Amino acid sequence: MNKDKIIKLAIIFIFIGIAIFSYFISPLKFFSRKSSYQVTSFDDGRIEFTLQIKTAEAKNRETEYLAFVIEESFKEKGLSDFDVTPLNDKIEIIAREDKTSTNTINATLSILMDDWLLQENPVSLEGKIKYILEWKESARKEYERYLIDQIITVLSKRLDNFGFDDFSVDFREYKSFNKPTEIIVLIPLVKDVNLIRNTLGAGGYLEFTEVIGDPASTEKELLSQYGGKLPEKTWMGKEKTNNEERYYLLKSIPIITGGDLKDSGLGRDSFGYAAVSFSLKAMAQSRFEKYTGENKGKRLAIVLDKKVISAPVIQTQLSDSGIIEGRFTLKEAETLALLLRTGALPAELEIVKEKSIKL
Repeated sequence: MNKDKIIKLAIIFIFIGIAIFSYFISPLKFFSRKSSYQVTSFDDGRIEFTLQIKTAEAKNRETEYLAFVIEESFKEKGLSDFDVTPLNDKIEIIAREDKTSTNTINATLSILMDDWLLQENPVSLEGKIKYILEWKESARKEYERYLIDQIITVLSKRLDNFGFDDFSVDFREYKSFNKPTEIIVLIPLVKDVNLIRNTLGAGGYLEFTEVIGDPASTEKELLSQYGGKLPEKTWMGKEKTNNEERYYLLKSIPIITGGDLKDSGLGRDSFGYAAVSFSLKAMAQSRFEKYTGENKGKRLAIVLDKKVISAPVIQTQLSDSGIIEGRFTLKEAETLALLLRTGALPAELEIVKEKSIKL
C-alpha cells in the first residue's frame, strides 16, 4: 500500500473516530436541552400531583373582562348615561329608556347571543331600563372544557422546559359526584420538589398596570387618600421587598399583559441583580409606546398573579422591549421567564394531593 493511500485511510479513520466520540462522549449531547431549567430526577419512582381548578374565579374574571368590552363598545357608539356592572357570572346593564339607547344596546349585545342569554323582559326603573346577561349552559360547559385543555397545554410546556423525558398531564372527571374536575400530573422523582410545586401552582398572569397617585406604607393610609373607599374600576396592589411593604392604587384594566409578550429571557438590572428581559408582539408595541411616551415620570406597576413585583418610574419611552426588575435571585428570574414564555394558566390551580410512587 502506497503512502498516499495510507494517509487517506488515516484521515477517514480520524473522522469516524471523531463522529463516534461526539455521539457517545461529547458534553454537547447531554446539555442540548431546550432550556437551562434543569432539575435532578431519579428513575426509581414517580410523583403524582392532583390539582383542582378554581373554575368559578376564572368565570368571574372572564365576565369582568366582557363587561369592560361592552362598556368600551357603548362609548365608541356614542352612548352616554349608562352603567355596566359584572355580578359574578352575570352582567347588569342600566341605561336610559329611550329608542336610541335601546337600539345601541341590542345591536351591541346581539353578537354575544351565541354564548349569553339576555333577560327577555328588561326591568324599567324610572326612566331607565335594566338588562341582565348570563351564561348559557352550553357555553358554560364549553368554557370549562377550554380551561381543561388550556391548562394541560400550559403545564405540559412548563414540564417540557424542565427537561423531563417522561411525564404526563391528564384530567379526571367525576360525572356521578358533585366534585370538581381534577388535573393529574405525573413526573419522575425530583430533588427540588418545591420548584415543581411552585411552577405547577403559579398562574403566570402578568400585567403592566397604571398606578394612580403615590404609594402608601399601609393599606389604611392608601384608603384614607380616597375617603376610606377605593374608586370604581381600581384595586389595591401590594409590593413586598425585604421587610418593607408598599400599597398602590391600580387601574383595573392593564395596559399590556403576558399575552402580549413575544419572548422572555434572563437579563440584569442596573444594579447587577438578575432580571427578566422581554419583547412585545407587534399589536402591543404601539399601545405600550404611546402609554410610556405620555406618562414619563409616573409609575408603572408590574404585577404577577395580582402581586406587585415592582412599580418603577417611567424614565423613557419604550416600544418593542423592556426589562422586569424585582431584585430577583437567579432561580426566581429563571422561573419567571419560564412562566412568561410558556404562557399563563387560564384559571388558578390548587394542589390538593401529592404522593410518591416507588417503582
